[in-house]
Amino acid sequence: MEAAIESERPAIMLCDRGTVDGSAYWPGPGDLWSAVGTTREEQLARYHTVIHLRTPSADGGYNHANRLRTESAAEAALLDARIVDAWKGHPHRVEVPNAAEFVVKAARVLELIRAELPECCKAHLLVRPQA
Repeated sequence: MEAAIESERPAIMLCDRGTVDGSAYWPGPGDLWSAVGTTREEQLARYHTVIHLRTPSADGGYNHANRLRTESAAEAALLDARIVDAWKGHPHRVEVPNAAEFVVKAARVLELIRAELPECCKAHLLVRPQA
């Protein structure tokens, strides 16, 4: 992220995980922020917009088809709740609920990202016609 910040004023930067997410995984002792020499407020301020894709439930599509998923559905739900709590208070946080088809969820994320683009960049978007 630092390299992008130092570049020629990027219009938008996307991060799969934000630094604030780390507090949901922090094992302790103490709190993450003092351990790494920052504050929660400083880290929240780094992000203009936060898009939180909610974790599907066990009956809503959570499975281990993705080999990187190591948690059970119950463990994933607990982590998801901790991530929600970690980002509380961010002034521009949007939750994307689970959908039966991931493509629906992804389409919603793309809508949210497009809405965040500066006007100068929106003119360069390639939009596929609706079928």
